[in-house]
Amino acid sequence: MIVDKKNLANELLKEKHLLNVYLSARAIPFSRKNIIILLIFSFFSLLFSYGISSNELFEKINTLNSFLISTIITVTGFLIAGYTIFCSVVSPKLSILLFSLGKKQNGLSELKRAHLSLIRVFIYCLFYTLILVIISAFSGTHNFIFYYIENSFNFSKTLFHIVNYFIFNFILIFFFFLMIQLGSFIYNIYHTIMMTIVAYPDLYKFKIGEDSEKKDPH
Repeated sequence: MIVDKKNLANELLKEKHLLNVYLSARAIPFSRKNIIILLIFSFFSLLFSYGISSNELFEKINTLNSFLISTIITVTGFLIAGYTIFCSVVSPKLSILLFSLGKKQNGLSELKRAHLSLIRVFIYCLFYTLILVIISAFSGTHNFIFYYIENSFNFSKTLFHIVNYFIFNFILIFFFFLMIQLGSFIYNIYHTIMMTIVAYPDLYKFKIGEDSEKKDPH
Protein backbone atom coordinates (compact mmCIF):
# COMPACT_ATOMS: atom_id res chain seq x y z
CA MET A 1 0.00 0.00 0.00
CA ILE A 2 1.56 3.28 -1.17
CA VAL A 3 0.44 6.69 0.03
CA ASP A 4 0.96 9.47 -2.50
CA LYS A 5 2.76 12.39 -0.80
CA LYS A 6 1.27 14.92 -3.19
CA ASN A 7 -2.32 13.84 -2.50
CA LEU A 8 -1.56 13.79 1.21
CA ALA A 9 -0.14 17.33 1.16
CA ASN A 10 -2.93 18.67 -1.07
CA GLU A 11 -5.64 17.53 1.32
CA LEU A 12 -3.97 18.26 4.66
CA LEU A 13 -2.48 21.66 3.74
CA LYS A 14 -5.40 23.05 1.75
CA GLU A 15 -6.69 25.38 4.48
CA LYS A 16 -4.76 28.64 4.99
CA HIS A 17 -6.70 30.13 7.93
CA LEU A 18 -9.43 29.27 10.45
CA LEU A 19 -12.28 30.30 8.17
CA ASN A 20 -11.07 27.80 5.55
CA VAL A 21 -11.01 25.12 8.23
CA TYR A 22 -14.61 25.89 9.19
CA LEU A 23 -15.77 25.89 5.55
CA SER A 24 -14.11 22.51 5.02
CA ALA A 25 -15.71 21.18 8.21
CA ARG A 26 -19.15 22.19 6.94
CA ALA A 27 -18.88 19.37 4.41
CA ILE A 28 -19.36 16.94 7.30
CA PRO A 29 -23.13 16.52 7.79
CA PHE A 30 -24.78 16.62 11.20
CA SER A 31 -26.43 13.50 12.52
CA ARG A 32 -30.13 13.39 11.71
CA LYS A 33 -30.86 12.21 15.23
CA ASN A 34 -29.00 15.19 16.71
CA ILE A 35 -30.92 17.60 14.47
CA ILE A 36 -34.26 16.13 15.61
CA ILE A 37 -33.24 16.35 19.29
CA LEU A 38 -32.15 19.97 18.82
CA LEU A 39 -35.43 20.90 17.10
CA ILE A 40 -37.46 19.31 19.90
CA PHE A 41 -35.45 21.17 22.55
CA SER A 42 -35.82 24.44 20.60
CA PHE A 43 -39.59 24.00 20.44
CA PHE A 44 -39.95 23.44 24.19
CA SER A 45 -37.51 26.25 24.98
CA LEU A 46 -39.52 28.74 22.91
CA LEU A 47 -42.79 27.42 24.35
CA PHE A 48 -41.90 27.40 28.05
CA SER A 49 -40.16 30.79 28.00
CA TYR A 50 -43.06 32.51 26.25
CA GLY A 51 -44.78 33.58 29.48
CA ILE A 52 -41.68 34.93 31.24
CA SER A 53 -41.76 38.68 31.79
CA SER A 54 -39.29 41.06 30.13
CA ASN A 55 -37.53 41.97 33.37
CA GLU A 56 -37.12 38.34 34.37
CA LEU A 57 -35.78 37.44 30.92
CA PHE A 58 -33.35 40.34 31.16
CA GLU A 59 -32.08 39.16 34.56
CA LYS A 60 -31.77 35.57 33.36
CA ILE A 61 -29.76 36.69 30.32
CA ASN A 62 -27.27 38.56 32.52
CA THR A 63 -26.98 35.62 34.93
CA LEU A 64 -26.50 33.08 32.13
CA ASN A 65 -23.96 35.28 30.35
CA SER A 66 -21.65 35.68 33.33
CA PHE A 67 -21.84 31.95 34.08
CA LEU A 68 -21.56 30.59 30.54
CA ILE A 69 -18.65 32.75 29.35
CA SER A 70 -16.32 31.40 32.04
CA THR A 71 -17.72 27.88 31.68
CA ILE A 72 -17.29 27.69 27.89
CA ILE A 73 -13.76 29.13 28.06
CA THR A 74 -12.80 26.54 30.70
CA VAL A 75 -14.36 23.67 28.75
CA THR A 76 -12.65 24.81 25.54
CA GLY A 77 -9.30 24.81 27.35
CA PHE A 78 -9.85 21.23 28.49
CA LEU A 79 -10.92 20.20 24.98
CA ILE A 80 -7.79 21.72 23.44
CA ALA A 81 -5.65 19.90 26.01
CA GLY A 82 -7.48 16.64 25.25
CA TYR A 83 -7.08 17.15 21.50
CA THR A 84 -3.35 17.81 21.96
CA ILE A 85 -2.96 14.59 23.96
CA PHE A 86 -4.98 12.71 21.35
CA CYS A 87 -2.71 13.98 18.55
CA SER A 88 0.41 13.00 20.49
CA VAL A 89 -0.90 9.48 21.18
CA VAL A 90 -1.74 8.74 17.53
CA SER A 91 1.59 8.44 15.74
CA PRO A 92 2.16 10.29 12.43
CA LYS A 93 2.58 6.98 10.63
CA LEU A 94 -0.79 5.74 11.86
CA SER A 95 -2.33 9.07 10.92
CA ILE A 96 -1.00 8.74 7.38
CA LEU A 97 -2.40 5.22 7.24
CA LEU A 98 -5.81 6.61 8.23
CA PHE A 99 -5.53 8.94 5.23
CA SER A 100 -5.62 5.97 2.87
CA LEU A 101 -7.96 3.79 4.92
CA GLY A 102 -11.59 3.47 3.91
CA LYS A 103 -13.60 5.40 1.35
CA LYS A 104 -13.68 9.16 1.03
CA GLN A 105 -16.93 10.68 2.26
CA ASN A 106 -17.98 14.23 1.37
CA GLY A 107 -14.61 14.62 -0.39
CA LEU A 108 -12.67 14.01 2.84
CA SER A 109 -10.44 11.15 3.90
CA GLU A 110 -10.94 9.38 7.24
CA LEU A 111 -7.99 11.30 8.69
CA LYS A 112 -9.19 14.74 7.58
CA ARG A 113 -12.77 14.02 8.57
CA ALA A 114 -11.74 12.95 12.07
CA HIS A 115 -9.70 16.10 12.73
CA LEU A 116 -12.22 18.49 11.19
CA SER A 117 -14.98 16.98 13.35
CA LEU A 118 -12.94 17.82 16.44
CA ILE A 119 -11.78 21.26 15.32
CA ARG A 120 -15.35 22.22 14.43
CA VAL A 121 -16.33 21.97 18.10
CA PHE A 122 -13.60 24.49 19.02
CA ILE A 123 -14.88 26.90 16.38
CA TYR A 124 -18.46 26.66 17.72
CA CYS A 125 -17.21 27.30 21.26
CA LEU A 126 -15.26 30.32 20.02
CA PHE A 127 -18.28 31.69 18.14
CA TYR A 128 -20.62 31.15 21.10
CA THR A 129 -18.24 32.85 23.54
CA LEU A 130 -17.88 35.82 21.18
CA ILE A 131 -21.67 36.20 20.92
CA LEU A 132 -22.05 35.99 24.71
CA VAL A 133 -19.43 38.70 25.17
CA ILE A 134 -21.22 40.94 22.65
CA ILE A 135 -24.58 40.38 24.39
CA SER A 136 -23.01 41.12 27.77
CA ALA A 137 -21.26 44.25 26.48
CA PHE A 138 -24.36 45.80 24.90
CA SER A 139 -27.01 44.71 27.39
CA GLY A 140 -28.43 47.03 30.04
CA THR A 141 -31.00 49.78 30.26
CA HIS A 142 -28.48 52.64 30.16
CA ASN A 143 -26.67 51.92 26.90
CA PHE A 144 -27.13 53.84 23.65
CA ILE A 145 -29.08 51.07 21.86
CA PHE A 146 -31.70 50.81 24.61
CA TYR A 147 -31.98 54.61 24.84
CA TYR A 148 -32.46 54.90 21.06
CA ILE A 149 -35.16 52.19 20.97
CA GLU A 150 -36.98 53.63 23.99
CA ASN A 151 -37.15 57.11 22.47
CA SER A 152 -37.80 56.12 18.86
CA PHE A 153 -40.61 53.58 19.10
CA ASN A 154 -43.94 53.75 20.88
CA PHE A 155 -43.92 49.98 21.27
CA SER A 156 -40.45 49.94 22.90
CA LYS A 157 -41.61 47.74 25.80
CA THR A 158 -42.95 45.12 23.40
CA LEU A 159 -39.79 45.29 21.31
CA PHE A 160 -37.68 45.01 24.46
CA HIS A 161 -39.58 41.86 25.44
CA ILE A 162 -39.24 40.32 21.95
CA VAL A 163 -35.48 41.00 21.84
CA ASN A 164 -34.97 39.53 25.32
CA TYR A 165 -37.15 36.55 24.44
CA PHE A 166 -35.10 35.63 21.36
CA ILE A 167 -31.72 36.36 23.00
CA PHE A 168 -32.64 34.16 25.98
CA ASN A 169 -33.70 31.30 23.72
CA PHE A 170 -30.64 31.70 21.51
CA ILE A 171 -28.41 31.32 24.57
CA LEU A 172 -30.25 28.21 25.74
CA ILE A 173 -30.59 26.55 22.33
CA PHE A 174 -27.00 27.17 21.25
CA PHE A 175 -25.75 25.91 24.61
CA PHE A 176 -27.75 22.71 24.11
CA PHE A 177 -26.31 22.52 20.58
CA LEU A 178 -22.82 22.74 22.07
CA MET A 179 -23.63 19.90 24.46
CA ILE A 180 -24.62 17.77 21.47
CA GLN A 181 -21.35 18.73 19.75
CA LEU A 182 -19.37 17.80 22.86
CA GLY A 183 -21.01 14.37 22.75
CA SER A 184 -19.96 14.09 19.10
CA PHE A 185 -16.46 15.23 20.08
CA ILE A 186 -16.16 12.34 22.56
CA TYR A 187 -17.52 9.86 20.04
CA ASN A 188 -15.18 11.07 17.27
CA ILE A 189 -12.13 10.58 19.50
CA TYR A 190 -13.37 7.10 20.38
CA HIS A 191 -14.10 6.26 16.74
CA THR A 192 -10.71 7.51 15.53
CA ILE A 193 -8.85 5.49 18.16
CA MET A 194 -10.83 2.39 17.16
CA MET A 195 -9.93 3.08 13.52
CA THR A 196 -6.24 3.31 14.37
CA ILE A 197 -6.45 -0.03 16.20
CA VAL A 198 -8.10 -1.60 13.16
CA ALA A 199 -5.48 -0.05 10.86
CA TYR A 200 -2.47 -0.97 13.00
CA PRO A 201 -1.99 -4.54 11.59
CA ASP A 202 -1.51 -3.01 8.12
CA LEU A 203 1.05 -0.48 9.35
CA TYR A 204 4.04 -2.43 8.03
CA LYS A 205 2.43 -2.92 4.60
CA PHE A 206 2.37 0.67 3.42
CA LYS A 207 4.96 3.23 2.46
CA ILE A 208 4.92 6.84 1.37
CA GLY A 209 5.41 7.22 -2.38
CA GLU A 210 7.13 10.03 -4.23
CA ASP A 211 5.17 12.86 -5.85
CA SER A 212 3.57 11.72 -9.05
CA GLU A 213 5.18 14.61 -10.94
CA LYS A 214 8.68 13.83 -9.78
CA LYS A 215 10.76 12.59 -12.65
CA ASP A 216 12.68 9.33 -12.52
CA PRO A 217 16.42 10.18 -12.30
CA HIS A 218 17.22 7.05 -14.33
